[in-house]
Amino acid sequence: MDTSSLLASPTSPAASGLQIFALSVNFALPALALLAVSVRVAGRLAAQLFGIDDWLVCIAMLLSLAQTVISFFFIKTNFIGIEPEEVPPHDPTQGLIWAYAVQVLYNPILALVKSSVLIFLIRLFGQRKWVRRSLVWLNMVNISQMVGVFFAVILQCTPISFNWDLTVRGGYCVDRRVLYIFTAAFNIVTDMLMLGLPLRVLSSLKIPKRAKTALLVVFLLGFLVTITSIIRLLLIVQGIFNTPVFPISDSNVGFVSSAIETNLALITASAPALRPIFRSRNHGGWFARSVMATAGAPGGNNSSKSTIATITVV
Repeated sequence: MDTSSLLASPTSPAASGLQIFALSVNFALPALALLAVSVRVAGRLAAQLFGIDDWLVCIAMLLSLAQTVISFFFIKTNFIGIEPEEVPPHDPTQGLIWAYAVQVLYNPILALVKSSVLIFLIRLFGQRKWVRRSLVWLNMVNISQMVGVFFAVILQCTPISFNWDLTVRGGYCVDRRVLYIFTAAFNIVTDMLMLGLPLRVLSSLKIPKRAKTALLVVFLLGFLVTITSIIRLLLIVQGIFNTPVFPISDSNVGFVSSAIETNLALITASAPALRPIFRSRNHGGWFARSVMATAGAPGGNNSSKSTIATITVV
């Protein structure tokens, strides 16, 4: 297949600084996520603790890599980062096809990462009935939302080709504004619930203050994903209703917020596995020692060695 036909026309303007920025984010974040997930997998395999939560993260990582490739074509064919007055006349069909593909992959990545974290939390705090039931129900809601939104996105227009070919006779679409805003808002709600439950349990743990502080620092990394999700929702609202929420240009560079959100989720979900990076040969600083002490020493009980710090990610 001649991929040149999938990119912008030969008369396309040279990549602007904003487009270069968008492309850099599009490739840099997945690279960091891949590194974090690889370290996580290596550590779990070495400890013989590789489980279903790790499989879910690996699947999400593969989808993220596919999203990265698709997003590259989306950025080029939709002239992301190029000011509207500099965009040449072009056939928008290819750009709409890549836009549709990005939408299909986005939600499953986040849902799989959340399910992975919830399974970890169930294993970690399952002894408390109310916590276990809450996490199980939240995971069921998360999985149901993933399946429902996945098919809603695929079938948002009838026939499917109407997503990119508006000349199809009899074609129609659902109110996509509702679909996009609902999906983004629902993700934020589940983020907050996933942060709130472990935070409440963590606050009641009777562990040394230094260790608890170290765990809270790692745990609060999850808020970065939630903050990104909120920014993305505001960008969606700004794009749909032309409401000036952020002082950004009309070059749609806010598109990269999706790549930031999904890959940041993968990174924070694997953050506890990066503990060795913060540890030097002389046992590292207070942060490394505190997290190690709470996580359990090598060769100890597997339930403690499954890393209590893993509760910190969303």
